[in-house]
Amino acid sequence: MKRGWIVALFGMLLIASPAPALAQQVDSTQSSSTVSVTNTFQQVLPQNDTRRGCTVQNKGSNNMFVFFGPIASATTNNSFLLLPAAGNSVSCNLPGGTIRSQVSITGTGGDRYVFSEQ
Repeated sequence: MKRGWIVALFGMLLIASPAPALAQQVDSTQSSSTVSVTNTFQQVLPQNDTRRGCTVQNKGSNNMFVFFGPIASATTNNSFLLLPAAGNSVSCNLPGGTIRSQVSITGTGGDRYVFSEQ
C-alpha cells in the first residue's frame, strides 16, 4: 500500500513539473569591416539592450583589441586581445547573460574582421 502511494505521488509530480526550456532560435546579422585607423578604436556594434549574443573574429594579419563598454573608456590594456590566428574570436555571451554595451575594435589599418549579433 505504501509503495503504491509513493508511485502515485511521483507520477503527480512529473505531470505538474514544467517542461524543460528549449533553446530559443534567434536570427543573426553578420557583416565584415576593416580597421579604419591604426591604434584608434572604432565602433563595431552600438549598445543594444535586447542583444542576445555577439561574436567578433580577427580576419587580418595583425593583433586586434576588442573593448566592451563606452568607446571613450577603450584602451588596449583593458581590451580583449584577438590574435590573427584562424578562428580566434571573442563573444559577448557569458554564462549568466549577454554583454549589451557598445563593442569597439582597434588594430592595424586595413585589417579585416567579421562580426555577428543576435
